[in-house]
Amino acid sequence: MAGAVRKIYAKLSDFLKNRRGSPLLEEGMLIALAVMTLAVVFSIVLGILGGIQKAVEDAGFTTDNFMSSLNDLWSKILAFLGFQT
Repeated sequence: MAGAVRKIYAKLSDFLKNRRGSPLLEEGMLIALAVMTLAVVFSIVLGILGGIQKAVEDAGFTTDNFMSSLNDLWSKILAFLGFQT
């Protein structure tokens, strides 16, 4: 059993000391780190946007209310300028 562990350790040690494979291993690890970092950043951004959406919905703000208010405001502006009666 101990001999098998030593052989595995020796093979792994040789692989890590290999000069040709080392840069590829390093680049692969950097790519994996970049992907994990992007995943964390995206999850944080989505969490923040979800919180903002919930706060806006809790305040009673909907797109229908906004469009209705905008239409009323536009009608008042046109009436004030004399373009609408």
